[in-house]
Amino acid sequence: TLFRSAAQGVDPGLYSKKLMSGVLEYCAQTPHQDPYFYLYHAWRDCWGMLGSSTALLCSIDEEMTLRVCNVGDSALAVYRGETTVFRTNEQTHGWNFPYQLGYGGDDVASAERLQVRGVEPGDIIVLGSDGVWDNLFNHQIVGAIKKHPSDLQAIANEIAEQAHQIGHDETVASPFAVSSGGRFMGGKLDDVTVIVAEIVVTPPQSIQARL
Repeated sequence: TLFRSAAQGVDPGLYSKKLMSGVLEYCAQTPHQDPYFYLYHAWRDCWGMLGSSTALLCSIDEEMTLRVCNVGDSALAVYRGETTVFRTNEQTHGWNFPYQLGYGGDDVASAERLQVRGVEPGDIIVLGSDGVWDNLFNHQIVGAIKKHPSDLQAIANEIAEQAHQIGHDETVASPFAVSSGGRFMGGKLDDVTVIVAEIVVTPPQSIQARL
C-alpha cells in the first residue's frame, strides 16, 4: 500500500499524520476514553485516503491500569528496574508484513486491545516503531534506561541513536536478521520513533506519565 501510494505521487506519511491528528482531536473533545475509541474515530475520518500506517496508543487510569491499543509492528514495553514487566506482541500477516490501517489495509477492528494491571510509580514505558525493535534487543533498551536513570529524554535519544546506527550496519545480527531465519543479515534501515515515559503519582493521587 505504501509503495502504491508513493508510485502515484502521494506522500504516504500524510495518512499517519492525519490519523494521529485525529486521535489528538478526539482526546481533547472526549477525554478519559479507551485508546481504541480514539483510534476508531480517527481511522473512520481517514476513510478513502491513500496511504497507510501502523498505530500504537496507550493510556493509564487512576486504578493503575495501562490500556494499550496496537495495530502492526510497533511495540510497547514496561520496565521496572532491569525487569521487563510487559511487552506487546507485533501484529503481522507474515515476516516483514505488518498489519496496517489505511487504503487497502486492515480494519481497525483487528487492533489488539490490552489491559495491563498493576503498573507502579517509577515504571518506565517505552513505545517504539519497528525501526526500534527490529534493531535493538531488549537488553539494549534496558541498558539505555540504566545509563540514564533520571533523564527520559536521554534514554529516548540513546535508543533512537543506537537503532539508527545498527540500521546502517550490514553485518550485525540484529533482531530483524534473527527473525528472518537466515534470509537477511544486518540491521533494518527504517524510520525510528521512540517515546519514553515514567509513571508518577502527584497529589491528590493523580496518575500521570512524565515524558
